[in-house]
Amino acid sequence: MLLGVAFVLLALLGANSAYLVGVRALGIFGVDLLNWFVPWMLLGHVALGALVAGPLGLFALLHGATAWRRGNRVAALAGATLVAASAGLFLTGALLCRVEGFEFTERLARLDRGLIYWLHVALPVLCLILYGLHRRAGRPIRWRLGRNYALATAAVVALMCGAHSLDPRTWRAVSPEEGAEYFEPSLARTVGGTFIPAERLMTDDRCAECHPDAAAAHAFGAHKHSSFNNPFYLAAVRKTREAMLARDGNVHVARWCAGCHDPVPLASGAFDDPFYQDVTDPTAHAGITCAVCHGITEIGLHGGVRGNADFLLEAAEPYPFEGSDEPILKWLNRQLVRAKPALHKRSMLKPLHQSSEFCATCHKVSLPEALNDYKWLRGQNHYDSFRLSGVSGGGATGFYYPPQAHANCNACHMPRTPSGDVAATPGPDGVLSVHDHTFRGANTALAWLHGSTDAYRAHNDILRDSLRVDLFGVREGGEVDGALTAPLRPDVPTLTPGETVLLEVAVRTLTLGHAFTEGTADSNQAWVEIVVSSGGRTLFASGAEPAMDDVDPAAHVFDTFPVDRNGNRIARRNVRDLFAVLYNHQIPPGAAASLHYRLPVPGDLTAPLTVTARVRYRKFRPDFMRFVRDAARPDDPPLRKDWERPPIVTICTDSVTFPVAGLPEELNAAVNNPPRDVPAWERWNDYGIGALLKGTAELRQAADAFSQVEELGRADGSLNLARALHDAGDVTGATAALDRAVGRPEPPSSWRTDWLRGVLNRESGRPAEAVEDLLNVLRWDRPPTEEMTARGFDFGADDRVANLLGRTYTDLARRAVDEAERNRLQTLAIDAFERVLEVDVENVTALDNLARLHRERGESERADELRALHAKYKPDDVAAARALRLAREKYPNAAKAAEATVIYDLTPPPPRAPREPGPPGSVTRRREVSRDAP
Repeated sequence: MLLGVAFVLLALLGANSAYLVGVRALGIFGVDLLNWFVPWMLLGHVALGALVAGPLGLFALLHGATAWRRGNRVAALAGATLVAASAGLFLTGALLCRVEGFEFTERLARLDRGLIYWLHVALPVLCLILYGLHRRAGRPIRWRLGRNYALATAAVVALMCGAHSLDPRTWRAVSPEEGAEYFEPSLARTVGGTFIPAERLMTDDRCAECHPDAAAAHAFGAHKHSSFNNPFYLAAVRKTREAMLARDGNVHVARWCAGCHDPVPLASGAFDDPFYQDVTDPTAHAGITCAVCHGITEIGLHGGVRGNADFLLEAAEPYPFEGSDEPILKWLNRQLVRAKPALHKRSMLKPLHQSSEFCATCHKVSLPEALNDYKWLRGQNHYDSFRLSGVSGGGATGFYYPPQAHANCNACHMPRTPSGDVAATPGPDGVLSVHDHTFRGANTALAWLHGSTDAYRAHNDILRDSLRVDLFGVREGGEVDGALTAPLRPDVPTLTPGETVLLEVAVRTLTLGHAFTEGTADSNQAWVEIVVSSGGRTLFASGAEPAMDDVDPAAHVFDTFPVDRNGNRIARRNVRDLFAVLYNHQIPPGAAASLHYRLPVPGDLTAPLTVTARVRYRKFRPDFMRFVRDAARPDDPPLRKDWERPPIVTICTDSVTFPVAGLPEELNAAVNNPPRDVPAWERWNDYGIGALLKGTAELRQAADAFSQVEELGRADGSLNLARALHDAGDVTGATAALDRAVGRPEPPSSWRTDWLRGVLNRESGRPAEAVEDLLNVLRWDRPPTEEMTARGFDFGADDRVANLLGRTYTDLARRAVDEAERNRLQTLAIDAFERVLEVDVENVTALDNLARLHRERGESERADELRALHAKYKPDDVAAARALRLAREKYPNAAKAAEATVIYDLTPPPPRAPREPGPPGSVTRRREVSRDAP
């Protein structure tokens, strides 16, 4: 009877084992069959193994107690060996079980686990052979039973394969009535176009059981607080939903926000309810959960990198008892994940998670016509700014390049941190670590609001010294064409009381891979603070903190100034009203801004004059904070009492002291300005870059600065001088300067000179030479240079260079007399422009040129299609002109700031304004904090 019970259990276990071994074996050959059913079978395997051990062991004891006396030594030996092999089978099975507190260490697992597994697989075969030998030495074997067993096993395996092909996630799936259109104008989609139950996407608590370090960092990150649990987003999206409801009779267009900010209510179908409870509904506080971010299985569904949540989302394949609240079942669930982690890893971590294109799905934004009732407009765009930078190694026209390219966003925003997490892996230093899930960036306001010191410090650390401010020089007469004394320090000029000088300030991006300040540049507040003091008394200031609580007209702010169609500033994150942009003061990565401040030297000074410059940052602007306060409802969660005044981060500082004519000699003699730890050539170069980026307004100043760099022996000076001369229309002078750069003992990197050579050759009437130069940059038809390979640079996707190449091919085609040659060159031009669209589907230059080429070739249908896309993405300059004119009339300070050359007047500092009271009934949810820390 014991043997019969054991055989029944062994029959089930054999079928189960055949299934598991088949899945594993096919996986070795590249056929991945891991799915939700495999952990269930693994659980059944362990359970059957444990069940069969009892009756089989008891039978072995009872049978062995009598059989050893029967005299059949061959059968006894085979039987004893069979018992030993069976014991080994159960022992290896037990060793393979990963149970909390008893599993192998990772090192032992790497060394021995595979050997134990294959021993566990081989032992059943040995047991069958030994059983056959044991039975052949005794009574005749009843092969019919063996055949029936094999048939039953095959039938059970077939049933398991049938169950394997099922997907429980589709059993009760509900599809929206609109189909895929339900998600529009967001580009997000779910697998099968069905709703995903919210509980399948809100698994953060369960994730934290095995990944406590990642979960703890994520809990205070901006991604976790992306939705209605973010008071800043809550205020803005409420207004958007109200505006869409009034305009359209529904809130469907607000899905454009939800694709990135509210994926759980969007994917589960809750978001569309006009009466959605954005405070009490659990999905409103989900944010971007672990299951959402790691549940993205595909990006770029609509072709190219479009952003706007262009991803495919699915719930991870469930393990047994997932979501159960029963302690034993929860424990079993964890053990199964540990026992079979491959399915979990495959579901949660994919190659796309390591790409910058994955981040671009939400950090590249466009405003669709459905939102603004106007036309397609570009929004914030971290991705292309990064892609075309020197930091990523993808932009060929940069001024500075790091020793090694950063291939994706993770290195800066998700650095590895030491961890004992179960998912920790050895980093480059050999220390077990995980990626920091705070997603450190610039949102200091959220970390401060929630009182998270660690999260605030992470954001603070990435901001500090990401820029460099340099009090570079002074010009006589207070004008940009005055005589320049630079660079300041250790020598500085003596100022004369009563004169007016122009302070020249350069601000350079250092560690940023994208523009500063990127993201919500319209509501961020980043500015230069200049303080002029003498003898402990503040005389003048620009950007002093009290003045920045409103708007200091004398301050330079690194922001954008978007306006609506009536010229009103977009100041409440009401991007649905965006129509045009008056100015954009962001600094590109690896570039600089040059600023001018007019300083009148007082006649009554009794001490030397000290100028201190700081770049300061605050998220958000005070007027936006007041909007959030006014938009709050009585039943909203209470906020800290001082929540309207988030801390200000000082990113970088510089200071210089000037002696003043007429002061006692000992006072001027005591002036000591230590030399800067920045080479003089680099300071000149930064200042020149800032002037160059202003267009034609300060090209003379830029050329003068680059000439100084050239005199200091740097090839950068000759190269950048060539750029300045080219922009001034002096192609001959630019070519000569480029030749000098290439002839230097240490010439610039080849891609920088080849790009500029291609530009100059094309404009000098040498298109064939220009084509060769530009192909040397793109390397489409040739291997990368040794330097490119060593530093990880690849400029094949630089659409600016590719567009120029396509236009040059087009020029050659129009010159060609032979029709076959003309067709060949047109085909090459079309290929170049198509390559541009592969990385930037909204590139108007490529679309325009492609439309023209196809029209010339008589392909009118394709030309019309491209022309329609060009019209869609092309800025409406005519309509924007009126809005910008109105904005200049309404905001004279912004109109001044929009000019290419701006001189800011230093004025006496304003008194500190009293703080406004907080919202009625506000309370402090966490401890009070200082102005500079959470």
